Amino acid sequence: MAAVKKGRLGIWVTGVGALLLLCSGCAMVPSAGTRPLSPKAMEARSLMDALKQKNTDLKTFKGLGSLRLKRDGEFQRLRVAWMGESPEKLRVEALALSGQPLASLSGDGRWVYFLSHTDGRYYKKPYDKGFERFLSIPMDPGQLLALLGGKISTVKHDAVNLEKDPDSTGYVLILKKRWQGVVQKLFLDPQKKKVYKIEWFDGRGNLSFRVFRDHFQAVSGFEIPFFIHAADDAGSFFELTVQRCWINVPTDPGAFVIAPRIG
Repeated sequence: MAAVKKGRLGIWVTGVGALLLLCSGCAMVPSAGTRPLSPKAMEARSLMDALKQKNTDLKTFKGLGSLRLKRDGEFQRLRVAWMGESPEKLRVEALALSGQPLASLSGDGRWVYFLSHTDGRYYKKPYDKGFERFLSIPMDPGQLLALLGGKISTVKHDAVNLEKDPDSTGYVLILKKRWQGVVQKLFLDPQKKKVYKIEWFDGRGNLSFRVFRDHFQAVSGFEIPFFIHAADDAGSFFELTVQRCWINVPTDPGAFVIAPRIG
């Protein structure tokens, strides 16, 4: 019996030793994550890092402009005023061309609010529901806030590729997510300095909407697009033309929460 136990003990010790050797051997094999990046991959990562640093010192802003949109097959022209506070707070006031208040909408990081000044309609929904009901484009306040502030709002991704844009002289950064594929594309000018178009994709790889940015101007040392056009493949769009913009100005924290109208 003792011999049997001794034999089993020897087998166990031998097995443990083999396992340790195997694990030790595995540790010596470099993982895929430690492999040197190719020059193209390093450039893509460098470009993404540069984009993330764009206008990071821009914390608050206010603006005035005009909005043209197509919603439910109908065209509208509005005057708009907005106030934003990075990274999630935004309020927009929509007015008729005559100056009459039409609607207020905002996002405070938790909720999206909407109030119609013509009939008193009001709703409060989770932040990720976005401004689609007003803009007809599935854009959340954070994405619109980034656009107004000259920043790039990127989605979560696992890999990024830099490729030549087949339709222009520029380049495109393709953001991908494991098990999902392409989630976003950032289109760059030939110098790879400016993002002039952004495309967002849904969970099935279909285009959700695209945004064009143009007419950049320097405001208090920050480069701001004074023209933003967002559209989907169904024909809905909104087009914002900035007329005036103020950077890093005081904002009212309570203004990002809209309450229903009483009476």
